[in-house]
Amino acid sequence: MSNSYRLTALTQRSTLAAATLLLPSMALAGGEAVMVASAQPMHAEGLAMDAEQTTMTMTWQDANNMRINFDDDSSTYLIMRDGKAYSISQEDGKALVMDMASMSGMIQAMGKAMNKGKGSGDPFGSIDSVSATQQNKTVAGINGTVYNMTWTEPDGSQQSGKAVLTGDPLTVEMTQAYINYMGAMLGSDHVRAYQEAMPKNASGLLQMADQLYVESIRAADPPASLFELPAEPMDLQGLMGDIMGGDY
Repeated sequence: MSNSYRLTALTQRSTLAAATLLLPSMALAGGEAVMVASAQPMHAEGLAMDAEQTTMTMTWQDANNMRINFDDDSSTYLIMRDGKAYSISQEDGKALVMDMASMSGMIQAMGKAMNKGKGSGDPFGSIDSVSATQQNKTVAGINGTVYNMTWTEPDGSQQSGKAVLTGDPLTVEMTQAYINYMGAMLGSDHVRAYQEAMPKNASGLLQMADQLYVESIRAADPPASLFELPAEPMDLQGLMGDIMGGDY
């Protein structure tokens, strides 16, 4: 796998399960959730990726410490530690730690150059409308309300579907921890609009159209060692220079 493909693939994995919520700051008790993402083909600022299905286990300790493991690739995982987002992968038996904020900025810049300014300009897209229905649905044993949603993808395409949202405290905690990671990676400005778009009494995500659903969720008290980095973060500026064949 080339370094350029690895950078793009890791960023796609971070946004594959992107819940469309940003929640107010609150203390988290800790938990573990298994999520299944069946994303449509993605276009992150002009960088296209094929559709795939991924099962992820997300563990959070509090608002600033979270980890996501991928069932189909035990060598790759994501960590938020002290409010900073990282990806960890293995190459030739060596742990590679990447600062996701730096990686995301570089890939977005590459995508904009390739796409010549087309698309929304927002790597997280935007929510256009959210409206409750009279339907309820149980997901992972938790009751939620079905909402009609429309949104704009980062490439500017318009999408619509149904989401299942809930006020269940544990699901709200899970959603906040994940969106805190996304904010650490993309920047809080890119995800702040979601806080205003979402219903305040049902801000926990159980299902997003046919792209994401929670398979199971439980309270947990994970050890602090689960969120430790196995190595120092890489120099991505130098890596991108090597990939581009010169100074980046």
